[in-house]
Amino acid sequence: MCPRLRMRTLCAVMWFACSGVAIWALTAYSFTPAAPSPVLKTWPVETALVRNSNRYTALLFLQPHCPCSRASLMEATHLIEELGVNVQWVAVLQQPSAATGDRITTSITALAGAVPGLSTYSDAGSVEAHRFGATISGELLLFDPQGKLCFHGGLTGGRGHEGVSVGSLAVRDWIRRGSATKVTCNVYGCRLYSTGEGPQ
Repeated sequence: MCPRLRMRTLCAVMWFACSGVAIWALTAYSFTPAAPSPVLKTWPVETALVRNSNRYTALLFLQPHCPCSRASLMEATHLIEELGVNVQWVAVLQQPSAATGDRITTSITALAGAVPGLSTYSDAGSVEAHRFGATISGELLLFDPQGKLCFHGGLTGGRGHEGVSVGSLAVRDWIRRGSATKVTCNVYGCRLYSTGEGPQ
């Protein structure tokens, strides 16, 4: 083999090896869940969010800048269309502290505001996220009409992956049957807020 051909072959092998490592890294990241914190087991009386005492209430916490939020929002949209009026859905969108006077507007906030049956709440300073214990974008908390936490987890099977998941199936079971084998599952998304952010 001539030196030039040998060099081309070596370069090709190195390119394929680097590509394989990159693909493996991206795949591993996509299916690596975030580490959520413990959440409240009952609806907090201090919250500004309103719970429906006649049906389930689902809170979907979203970080507007997180690319994974879109998939969570789309899965919530499918559940809203399927389950109808049996659930009160609220997208809790993280926003800077009211003291800054800033407001985040992204494609995620626009999409959330356009989903029929989904109300939105601007969580300035992540006050409600801290209050409920939510830390990851895409984290869903499902409460029964009495204010008891039934399910806590994500609606996707990976970061940015749409489609049926353990979480979406569990939510369906809770709403349709009043029980489910799963009360929690992995959440795939970015952190809702940086360490140190929150109510002062």
